[in-house]
Amino acid sequence: MRCARECLDEIVSIYQDGSQENASALLQRVADLYFLTLEQQSSAERDSFGDVMIRMSQSADVVARAHLAERIARASPMPVEPARQLAQDEIFIARPILQYSPCLREGDLVALTTEVGQAHLSATAHRSGLTIPVTDILVARGGTDVHMALAHNVGADLSEESVSQLFRAAETHVALLEALNARRDTAPNPMRKLRRLADAEFWHSVAETLLMSEEVADEKMAPQQKQEETADAADEATSEPGTP
Repeated sequence: MRCARECLDEIVSIYQDGSQENASALLQRVADLYFLTLEQQSSAERDSFGDVMIRMSQSADVVARAHLAERIARASPMPVEPARQLAQDEIFIARPILQYSPCLREGDLVALTTEVGQAHLSATAHRSGLTIPVTDILVARGGTDVHMALAHNVGADLSEESVSQLFRAAETHVALLEALNARRDTAPNPMRKLRRLADAEFWHSVAETLLMSEEVADEKMAPQQKQEETADAADEATSEPGTP
């Protein structure tokens, strides 16, 4: 534990210096102490470290925040609050958290993807093990880059509605269509075609086509029917007995 004691002494020294420029160094040393003592920490102690990291990161520069994000992105166990905060930071800081952090659960991702911009959505779309509540938001709010990332992310679970939306978007995007067709869960199959046939708009168009066909047939048959009616009338006239 000598390294941990030395680290703690450095933290005290930096803190006592009181310089605003030392905020980044203080954040780094707090993170060092966290990982050095992780095995001995209780859950409450980990949360306390998380609170300190949040406060320190608010004063630290972007380089220090980016370094912290890289360090904690794959760490477990890890206080969730620093991960939530960094996930909403500038994209080059947030990206590793959004893509890899095991601290972010489905509820966290739903809340984040409802608010963040396209770059953050795209980073999230690369995350493995995405669930339907998250991918539904990504598909609905995301642009082409987000859709492409989801199409290539075989670990992302997609709902039927999201698949339909992606295929509609792919009507004008060949690369997206190819990526969707390469997935086992979105590739064209007879059952999906049958479900599309069951769409109300499809049957409405079929009904209109049938009605139009009947009208065309009636128009074509009209002259023939008129001729037949004329011939029948002539036959009736010739068959009547003559008058004196």
